[in-house]
Amino acid sequence: MFRSRSIAITTMLSSLSLSACADEETVTLRTGLILRAEIVGDYVATTFTVTMDEVTEDLLVGGGELQMSLGSDAQSLGRLFVPGGGADGGDLDESMEGAWSFNPIGQTVVFVQGAETFVRDATFRAGRVDGGVELRTEHTVGDVVYDVVLVHQ
Repeated sequence: MFRSRSIAITTMLSSLSLSACADEETVTLRTGLILRAEIVGDYVATTFTVTMDEVTEDLLVGGGELQMSLGSDAQSLGRLFVPGGGADGGDLDESMEGAWSFNPIGQTVVFVQGAETFVRDATFRAGRVDGGVELRTEHTVGDVVYDVVLVHQ
């Protein structure tokens, strides 16, 4: 009995060891988790809405845009543009230059940026859609809810 239990434990440890040595592609296929290397790349907003006082405005329809490039060096570039979205009623046009980080356990991305926008305060959840990667957030600032989906290009 002791010998068969020992063999079973050895077999289990061997398979765990092999799994631990598997390449990233194999891990992704087995777990469905997104890897940091898959996050790197260019993104464009396909959903960008703002809801305030139960009224939702589609900022993309109004000419708004959010584009991000996430580098393998953890640097980010891009642009947030919202016509008439500035504090003074003028256009909001902010650089998305800064840094990004990925939490592989939570499958989330956060940004560190100089521009004071909702982007640097939001947590984006990474997900798979149609074989690609998207970053999604629903972030509330005061009475305003930002709903954004960034799709990997």
